[in-house]
Amino acid sequence: MKKILDFKVLVPNCITLISICSGLSAIRFAVEGNLKISVLAILMAAFLDGIDGRVARALRATSKFGAEFDSLADVINFGVVPALVLYVWDLKNLGNFGWLACLLFVIAMALRLARFNVSNIEETFFTQHTTTIPTPPKEIQPKAYFIGVPAPVGAIIVLLPIYLSLNGLLIPKILHFLEALYVMIVAGYTICTLKTFSIKAIRFNSRNIIPVMFSIACVAALLFSFTWLGLAMICLAYLFYLFLISFRATLRYSKQKT
Repeated sequence: MKKILDFKVLVPNCITLISICSGLSAIRFAVEGNLKISVLAILMAAFLDGIDGRVARALRATSKFGAEFDSLADVINFGVVPALVLYVWDLKNLGNFGWLACLLFVIAMALRLARFNVSNIEETFFTQHTTTIPTPPKEIQPKAYFIGVPAPVGAIIVLLPIYLSLNGLLIPKILHFLEALYVMIVAGYTICTLKTFSIKAIRFNSRNIIPVMFSIACVAALLFSFTWLGLAMICLAYLFYLFLISFRATLRYSKQKT
């Protein structure tokens, strides 16, 4: 007997499919030399990735197929696509070393998403086979943080050299090696075990809602008015945040060793 499905079940998967089309189109635009549209296509893919899961939960249309499809889309959109765009844009000038940086970034992203899928499977198994589940402390509530840099964030910040270039900052040829090194560093952060910031963990008093909304409006105005400068500033701020948590983790580890 054939199972009849509502169309709403397809809606989240259609959003994921559109995000793949947007991501792959970014490669075409980069090859054609239309770098701005290429970057915007990647950002659109990141936006669609951020809403497909929420749409699925809102429509009560979550499924194992959708979860796996979303992970495959993430490998393409946030691993393969940014790496190829960077290679076509500039890293090809480094030859094998530039291609090595691209390979490492894609591999790191694939490993990250594989680890994410495994952790979800283990969490589901634990939930189904445990009658009494202890409530974790507030500081380690599930999904209150990410392990490593999330895939969409990694794809956005790895494009920082392109944002700087689109701002009119000419990058000397001597710095091409540093671009490849930067791609490798971001790749390392995607698979590291540092606990990174999650927007789901944000909590604020209802009396502060106006300042919070005003701050969001300022960021939005910056991005709309000075898109590439705004993206560069956001990336630099996030990189500074990664430096701080890395420094704190190093200090904590050194104290434990002593």
